[in-house]
Amino acid sequence: MSAKTFRAFGVTGLLIAGLFVPAAARQDKDKGKDKEPPTVEQIMEAAHGEGGLREKIAKANRANKLSEATKPAEDWVKLAGQLGKAKPPRGGDKSWQEKTAGYERQVQSIAAAVKSEKAAAVREGLVALARGCNNCHSVHMVH
Repeated sequence: MSAKTFRAFGVTGLLIAGLFVPAAARQDKDKGKDKEPPTVEQIMEAAHGEGGLREKIAKANRANKLSEATKPAEDWVKLAGQLGKAKPPRGGDKSWQEKTAGYERQVQSIAAAVKSEKAAAVREGLVALARGCNNCHSVHMVH
């Protein structure tokens, strides 16, 4: 702050400004906190629903256009990371943490294969992930 500005507002002005600046900074910092984390259903719908991220990656892989799957793969990794923080519809927390951590690792592996444009690894990862669905659903999904 310049000496001219200081003289214009004085100590009182600085103290008042000091009260408002931190409040404004706090408001910006807290903006993202109001947003609820996604539910299990929202994550599963975004990832595995019709036109979901898994389908976009599989289509890009079949068309030999893995560069088009980069963004969906990144989004899927973010969602997979949030899954373990969501409350399971049923079943125990220990099992939920183990299974969601495994799911997250599988999604990260698929994303790495997409990034390195290894079509066979993407296909294998998607198949392995699909085979494991019932392993989690049988314990945690409401039927």
